[in-house]
Amino acid sequence: MRSLLIATLAAAGLAGCASPSPRDADTAASLDRDKPLAVFEIARGDETWGRIVFELDPASAPITVANFLQYVDESYFDGTLIHRVLVAPGARIQIFQGGGYTVLNGPSKPGQHPPIKLETATSLKNERGTISMARDAAPDTATSEYFVNVEANHRLDYQSAEKPGYAAFGRIVSGWDVVERISRVAVREYPDPELKGEISQPIDPPLVRRAFRLKHGQQ
Repeated sequence: MRSLLIATLAAAGLAGCASPSPRDADTAASLDRDKPLAVFEIARGDETWGRIVFELDPASAPITVANFLQYVDESYFDGTLIHRVLVAPGARIQIFQGGGYTVLNGPSKPGQHPPIKLETATSLKNERGTISMARDAAPDTATSEYFVNVEANHRLDYQSAEKPGYAAFGRIVSGWDVVERISRVAVREYPDPELKGEISQPIDPPLVRRAFRLKHGQQ
């Protein structure tokens, strides 16, 4: 598992299309037609929860965006779980994470590409509603796993060469109601020994039923 900020989490005590929400309305008018859009259709069991639409920023994070879109185009994210949800009241970071598993506590989904170079010394920050890449402790280790910043998590931004942070590469432009539904799922302690004590594993995890690119102007 891409161990998003294990040391920080331990220190923190954590280790169809839906109707637009008020938060969606804040961003809909500012879409950049030169930036690609990616859609995640979220479901759980027979329930369809709706879509999250991400606007990606290849000008600021070209390697990261190209890597993410390669997985989208290959349908790699289809069927992958939201396997970590860290949104407990008072948590020092608030995220949900996915992109690597089709079964809880199982092996990573086959088909991952080689790790990519970390792109964090950019203007992109881990603001509320941004999508970023999860990775292992070493900087250039991100593959397919991503996380969504449910709130601003600036402690995940680039600080220095010793604290290079986590690469943001896009933002939510639609689907905050789905994000909020993911944030409310029941969770339990994550069984990974590296995450001992972290209450973040969904008991009944939602998943990405389908991920695909969306052209501007399409529904």
